[in-house]
Amino acid sequence: MPEPAAKRPSRLVTVLGALLGLLLVGIQWVLAVNLYLFPEWGRYLALGVAVLVALIYRIRRPRAGHEITFLLFFLSLYNVHMALGGYAYWGWWALPAFAALAGAVYLVFRRRDRLWRALNGLNAALFLGVILLLVLRTYSFLDRQERCRSDAARLPAAVRPVAGLPLHPYDFGGKPADRQLGVACGQNEKFFLLDKEALAGRETALLTRGIQRVTPHPAHLWLALPLWEQHDPDGRVYFVDAETGQKIDETVAEASVPGCRNLLEVEFLGDKMYSLCEVTHSLHESDAEPPFTLRRSLKLPSLDAYDLAVDPARRVAYVTDWAAPWVMEVDLDRFTVARKKWVGFSSYGIALGPDGLLYIAQMFHRRVQVLDPRTLNIVRTIAAGYGPRDLDFDPGRRLLLIGNYYHGTLDVVSLADGRRLQRLFVGELFRGLYFDQPRDRLFVAVGCGVRTIAGRDLTAGE
Repeated sequence: MPEPAAKRPSRLVTVLGALLGLLLVGIQWVLAVNLYLFPEWGRYLALGVAVLVALIYRIRRPRAGHEITFLLFFLSLYNVHMALGGYAYWGWWALPAFAALAGAVYLVFRRRDRLWRALNGLNAALFLGVILLLVLRTYSFLDRQERCRSDAARLPAAVRPVAGLPLHPYDFGGKPADRQLGVACGQNEKFFLLDKEALAGRETALLTRGIQRVTPHPAHLWLALPLWEQHDPDGRVYFVDAETGQKIDETVAEASVPGCRNLLEVEFLGDKMYSLCEVTHSLHESDAEPPFTLRRSLKLPSLDAYDLAVDPARRVAYVTDWAAPWVMEVDLDRFTVARKKWVGFSSYGIALGPDGLLYIAQMFHRRVQVLDPRTLNIVRTIAAGYGPRDLDFDPGRRLLLIGNYYHGTLDVVSLADGRRLQRLFVGELFRGLYFDQPRDRLFVAVGCGVRTIAGRDLTAGE
């Protein structure tokens, strides 16, 4: 049945709508850097496809137009990862919120044809997702100090803030015996050292790129900082002195990892360094000493490699992937993928526990899967809060510590039976965990800084 002719809106409404549409196109264009596809030229591809589709549609339906609608729609598709990431903060409310906004646009603009209404309904819903991501993940458009005051007011007495550190710390790294703890502040593109005794942080090495992980070198007082870079085709690991936070010298300052894009994680085993690259889905083996010569590279059967755990006794590595449904076991001697295990999607953090089992945090499943690393059989599933992402352990008390990113809570779980002993609010955007066993203290990285919890308080709610 042919669609009835749509009534044309007034010329003033059309002009105002076109101006608003062009503004939104400009915003989507500026934000369009999709590192998972084509970060350097992908938005030009989206623009070209939009123009081509608009021209074809104009030829077939001369009076219809919709050029701005097509421009906005294809740029929105290119930014869809950002839009969906913004809705993820709303949990189960995301689907009805998305549908309600898209449906409202479709129902309200009755004077437009169905294609215009459908596409702009999607455009509006996807644009809101991008705004949500900027607001909720980076505190953009908000009073940051007020948000952090509100965050701090919710903290229980056991959770205490650490002074001298900026917003958005991502990760910690250091050896147990060291007095200093490295703190990566990815979005701020800064690196700090945190005095474990005085509980005070200070800025050190000047970086030009954000880092998300910190790994201590096994043979030197160095900290390895993988430089997470969207556009650089070769990854780099920046080395700093673990006591001063400054680069050691020009020969040790950086290790290049050719063929690696978005270097997320570094681990060491013996005289080798292993670098996991997110966007190129690859694992690279280099010498752990200068000049850090690249030895081997392995392309992983992956969609978005995210975290790495090395088992030194069996000489294997385990890799999670948040966009693929399996965990991968890599034989480090043969440097091949030995096995894959289907565990479900959205796998982020992975860690080998003191009990010899493998723990995998799955954000959107709200769970931690526990595997026997020898058989890769799932031996237990532990329910968690919304967004389990980072994992650590208190070996003395036999505890698993789970950081729930979206809920901002810490789950304290018994390793013996997977029973949750307590759940503590520690702060929004929970990204990092580090249990300092010599000082019996847990450090947590959240959106508003670094906070600590005394070890005795981890089981206080039992």
